[in-house]
Amino acid sequence: CSGTLWAGAQVRFGITSAGAVSSDGAGAATVSITTLEDTPLLVRLSAEGACVMQPAAEGSLRPRCYDSVNSLLLNESPAFTAKFNSSLAAQLAIVAAEREHDNACPACDYLFKPWGRGEQCDCCGADNNLNADDPTALELWRKQWIARGCQWFDESARPDDWEAPSE
Repeated sequence: CSGTLWAGAQVRFGITSAGAVSSDGAGAATVSITTLEDTPLLVRLSAEGACVMQPAAEGSLRPRCYDSVNSLLLNESPAFTAKFNSSLAAQLAIVAAEREHDNACPACDYLFKPWGRGEQCDCCGADNNLNADDPTALELWRKQWIARGCQWFDESARPDDWEAPSE
């Protein structure tokens, strides 16, 4: 197995190079990698995790061990941590955008944290179980709500910047 293949299987980004992998005969492998800061690290990967084998800071000879290469890089490479955090934030934003639709009231489209007090929409008052028996019930509720002038249902929860939908 080449060092590049081994490293690629461990992390998507975070190292600039990996040397040849050598087996120590005890079920572990050792490889030299270079972090994004151009810091060379000798890493031993085994069932126990990933360990940096160079002497630790402050003169300690004890290896610094982590549960995975990703954890090792999060602790040893500030550039990887920054890249990882920005990638994680971008992925979370995608998930949040996908789930935003799940948090829209099916009657008035108000975006809210999932059904709150009393299982009713704070905006229009629609009951979460309104369409359980009749699929047209939500559509009728919406038409009636609009006909009443889109009045906010729960005044105590009304956001200052809320505007009635235009329709």
